[in-house]
Amino acid sequence: MFGAMTSIVVAGEVVDTSKEVLPAAYDNPYFMGATFGYLDKMDTEFYSIHFGKDLSRKLCNWEQAIYLELGYAAPDDSSSFTYTPTPTPPPTSQLPTDEPSPVTVKVDVDFEMIPLTLNYKLERQLSNRFNVYLGAGVGAAFTDSEASSGSSKVSNSDTVFFAQAFAGLLYNINPKWELYGGARYIYLDEPGGEAWDAVESAGVASNDDWLVELGLRYNF
Repeated sequence: MFGAMTSIVVAGEVVDTSKEVLPAAYDNPYFMGATFGYLDKMDTEFYSIHFGKDLSRKLCNWEQAIYLELGYAAPDDSSSFTYTPTPTPPPTSQLPTDEPSPVTVKVDVDFEMIPLTLNYKLERQLSNRFNVYLGAGVGAAFTDSEASSGSSKVSNSDTVFFAQAFAGLLYNINPKWELYGGARYIYLDEPGGEAWDAVESAGVASNDDWLVELGLRYNF
């Protein structure tokens, strides 16, 4: 019966109760983003997308976050190898054996790497617009190696351990969008197989590398 009343009398004064206190706006902790980078040793582009969540607690005034990241890199090249063939044993030990001559063979190699990692990020404000960040992640890399020469071709697929560490600067465009840039170090266990051996020998891929990157992130 008192629901329609908009004021009450307290100690002889009229107090307006018609203004309701609104709840605080919900702070959505989720974010997503995309990164473009360049791998130094592999001499190729690196692309990635990620989706994560800001954690509610700070660590020594550093904001914390975790996120999943899916990356992609595919260096390829054509290289010439010089090798010495294994000599064929003569019919009898009395016959002289000619020294084998080096042979130059052109080999086309391809490598594809798709790392999937769970990452932990620390971030701290430097100024009104700039933040500094650093972090690390672990996961697995799905790899495909291929080598071909003439009609001969070998290929191997393998899933190996993958880890990375990163750091950089972030620019707050507005409350929703962030632009960031930095560097990261990546490591992966060497895949198995002859194709990977050819890829590594050609210098097309390495089990560790540095990359510089630039990315854009959206906060929901």
